[in-house]
Amino acid sequence: MNTRIKQYVDSLFQDAPKTRRIYELKEEIFLNINENYNNLIEMGLDEESAYNKSISNVDNIDKLIQDNYFFIKEEKEYKKKSALIIAIAVAMYILCPVPLIILGTLGGDTFAILGVGILLSMIAVATGLLIYNSNTKPRYIDIDDELYEEFKEWKSEKELDRDGERSILSVVDSLTVVIYFIVSFYYGNWGVSWVIFLIGGAIKKIIRAYFDLKETKLHEK
Repeated sequence: MNTRIKQYVDSLFQDAPKTRRIYELKEEIFLNINENYNNLIEMGLDEESAYNKSISNVDNIDKLIQDNYFFIKEEKEYKKKSALIIAIAVAMYILCPVPLIILGTLGGDTFAILGVGILLSMIAVATGLLIYNSNTKPRYIDIDDELYEEFKEWKSEKELDRDGERSILSVVDSLTVVIYFIVSFYYGNWGVSWVIFLIGGAIKKIIRAYFDLKETKLHEK
């Protein structure tokens, strides 16, 4: 089944841009679906039902892939322009003392004041370039980060819920066995003690239904 899940994830990202973030997201989704599938199998679902349910929670990833696909060209252009602006700004910071030094060698207050003026002007222009570069950063890059973090947060919350579900189910199993032995050996009610396992099974189904409903609501956020 791992092969089928991998093929599904590969098809999901078939037309996605080959970026580091997309690769990481692809790995996250594969591991998440695979873990979900194994959990559902352990809960008693057949392979087909477990597969269909485990892949039903990744629909909201389409927007992230689409954003990367449409804006990858703009991102590359922005990075090139940004690198040029930063290089010019750094060069101006490094060279700004040069006019002051040269004019200072000529002597006189006028040249000194002029040198200071040029120095401050170069610093101001370099700072302005950096501010401009920061403020013209395409918003879609921020959106990309936000969507990725939202997915990570959603996955983390779901993992915590699954851990909690497994812990509660384990406690129910233990209590069921303990109560069975108490009723059977201590009270001697062997004829009805088997009903305890039916009650325990019903309680586990209720717990699973609660966590499934909670996961559905989390997915709809």
